[in-house]
Amino acid sequence: MARSDRQRIQDMLAVIENIRSDTGDLDALSFASRPMVIRSVLYSIAMIGEAAKGLGDDSRAMEPAIRWQAIAGMRNYIVHEYFRVDTQRVWDIVAYEIDPLEAHCDA
Repeated sequence: MARSDRQRIQDMLAVIENIRSDTGDLDALSFASRPMVIRSVLYSIAMIGEAAKGLGDDSRAMEPAIRWQAIAGMRNYIVHEYFRVDTQRVWDIVAYEIDPLEAHCDA
């Protein structure tokens, strides 16, 4: 049975909480030096991307400022190009893109 948009958004919120838990006291440099945290965050971002890919057009249209295609694209990049993922780019997602996504999902 397919998950509803509401369930997918709740999934994203739960994963965002995991990212916050894993990275809450870190800066970019300390993040880059913790491979286990990097792997956890990569998996979490891939989960967010998978949930976002399944959202209906109406749900995506409610927040056009969120770059839904980029979120799904990052999931694909992480899964298919794992060894080419730039740690700084992952940190930038954590530092700058998770908050707006969370705010949308909370609304």
